Amino acid sequence: MIKNPFDTFQTLTVLFLLSMALVFPSHVSAEDQEEVIERVLKSVVRIDVIDSNGQAFKQGTGFCIEKGIIATNVHVLKDGSRFKVTRPDGKATVITGIWKYDVDRDIALAQLGDVEGNGNIPPLKIAPEDSIRLGTSIFAFGNPKGLNFSVSSGLISSLDRNIKELDPDMTGTGLQIDVSSAPGGSGGPIVNKHGEVVGILFAI
Repeated sequence: MIKNPFDTFQTLTVLFLLSMALVFPSHVSAEDQEEVIERVLKSVVRIDVIDSNGQAFKQGTGFCIEKGIIATNVHVLKDGSRFKVTRPDGKATVITGIWKYDVDRDIALAQLGDVEGNGNIPPLKIAPEDSIRLGTSIFAFGNPKGLNFSVSSGLISSLDRNIKELDPDMTGTGLQIDVSSAPGGSGGPIVNKHGEVVGILFAI
């Protein structure tokens, strides 16, 4: 574990989202939604976790935050021997190493393998922390139950939710959102109406 994570990782560790099973309408126009969704999806990947016998046993989501680097949840990668990463264009690569991780906050940054075009996955920008407010319209991206590259919309419904209320092994606070999700969606980006990342989906 590297003790001095770079700035993007430090920013991500304070931007958590808890997924709840209620859905509210977004306040962003349909035209803006289509533009944001199309742009953000280019940065989202599916992660298939493979065991020591070569069998895929779970799936998660990640997204590009630096050239060749994706962010996801630690629990998505847990117990995996290998990791297949599928890009939105259908091309597949692998995770070659874990750059940084924080078990308490369930965030990991992973290096992608050297496959043509990997460096061209557009990284998502991180939203300024002071721009995250109660009622902010958001979009959630992921691969819930194998439904690849899905998107849903909602709102930030609570600020500074104590994470220990959901998992006593985790620390800190997070944001609660009203977007439904399912296994496979963990690690997906949550973005605002400008397509900036406000958090990572880590709880269902």
